[in-house]
Amino acid sequence: MNVILNGTPHDLADGASLAAAVSLLTTSATGLAAALNGELVRRADWESTGLADGDSVEVITAVQGGLPWTTSSCWLERCSGPG
Repeated sequence: MNVILNGTPHDLADGASLAAAVSLLTTSATGLAAALNGELVRRADWESTGLADGDSVEVITAVQGGLPWTTSSCWLERCSGPG
């Protein structure tokens, strides 16, 4: 099946989980957030969340340091979306 991971098409096995998709993008075990079709998914649910053809997955990694506008408040806005 074809799934969009951070804007790039990827071919995944039928029945692949969100956890499997995340593992294609990063090996990091902490500081991650994932959204499926624009909805944030709790990390505890990644393994049991199945993907379907055409789904869109966004994986965001927290970055420490940098300028004040690059801190976690910006990261949280990206994860949860507007509003």
